[in-house]
Amino acid sequence: MKRKKLIPLLATVITLSAVGVEVSQASQASQVQAADCKKATTTTKKKKYGLDKAFVFPKSYQGKWYSSSNTTIYPLNFHRSGFDAPWNNQYINVVKLGKMKGTKKYIWQMSRSWVEHNITDIDQYLRGSKEKKRGNNWIVVSPVDQKLRTRGYAYTVKNEVLDGKKQAVLFESAPGTGKVVNQFFRTEALAQKYGREKFDNMKYSSIF
Repeated sequence: MKRKKLIPLLATVITLSAVGVEVSQASQASQVQAADCKKATTTTKKKKYGLDKAFVFPKSYQGKWYSSSNTTIYPLNFHRSGFDAPWNNQYINVVKLGKMKGTKKYIWQMSRSWVEHNITDIDQYLRGSKEKKRGNNWIVVSPVDQKLRTRGYAYTVKNEVLDGKKQAVLFESAPGTGKVVNQFFRTEALAQKYGREKFDNMKYSSIF
């Protein structure tokens, strides 16, 4: 008798398990579909605003850096085509700015009212470009809605002798000047030790 009662019970359990698997699979499929839809929407917006070409940072830039200001350590993390903003720790995409779809204009040629209306779509992007100043090659990141790059930041990586061996240092300057306003190191310890060091082969701003 017990065996006869057990068979329907097992059948019910198996049926419920199958239903659970189907629901789980449907949920996963729905999540994948939503992710694909979001990705497609993002790609469409990028093309619309001329933001679809990624600016690629050299491998020497990529990874985490540290800067020291008095006793405070500031991290700066570069990715392949973006970085984590030190001011809010949000990921910022860096792109090669192109002309907007269906127009012959860049974002910086649009009116201020247009920029304000579309700010939620473009505020997570910065323009990446290059310049040479004071014998160094700099990568400049600046707002996509600004023609001039003076409101951005410029970075260059050079090898310096630290603790008796050559190690990479990331220098930051105001675009167009080539004068260092900040410098970053690969470890917190190096940042604390050399954060205010002035290296002979670099020019420094008065605000350093």
